[in-house]
Amino acid sequence: MVTKELTYLIYIIKVYWAFFLIPILTLLFILLEFQLGMNEMGEGTIVLLLFPLSILPIVALFSHIGSLEQKELLITLPLSHWQTGMIRPLILSVLVGLAFTLLVSKYINNAFFLSAFTSILFYFAIASFSISFFKHSGLGVIFPLFYLTFGMFTTGMGQGPFYLSQWYRPKAFTEVNDFIGWQLIAVIILYLGSVFLIKYRSKFNINF
Repeated sequence: MVTKELTYLIYIIKVYWAFFLIPILTLLFILLEFQLGMNEMGEGTIVLLLFPLSILPIVALFSHIGSLEQKELLITLPLSHWQTGMIRPLILSVLVGLAFTLLVSKYINNAFFLSAFTSILFYFAIASFSISFFKHSGLGVIFPLFYLTFGMFTTGMGQGPFYLSQWYRPKAFTEVNDFIGWQLIAVIILYLGSVFLIKYRSKFNINF
């Protein structure tokens, strides 16, 4: 199974290489900024650019679900709903999350590690559910991006404990790790929702 999943991931990277290359190039640019002593600019790039762009690999992973050209085929396509809706995106989010939070820990604050890692998992889970629901990569990514951006510039107004930037800019009278438990519960619920939508995709076939 490990070999099969690795082969599939390599195939996805080869076909949709741009979705992986953009975050990697952004990461390299950030490392260059810190190397040149532009620490404040590098920190801003992590928060305002790398964090939002980290979601791009999930578009590649869900390409067979979010592609307009495959919408009719999707209904009859044999898919493992657990593998497609939860296992693969969760593994990808863990890998991306570890890379992101190691960067955050090294160059911003190592106290942010757990909160930043949880936020990445939650961010990916929102995207996975959105793409599974809309069956459209564009709409599936716009929603989590809007949700992240709105929360970022309003300090999570109306988002309660599901504020994605708590790790960097905590809400008033809260600590960076206060919402980890709530967000992990949301991750599980959203992935279960993705599994459900993929399993019953013929009944929840929304057209745009």
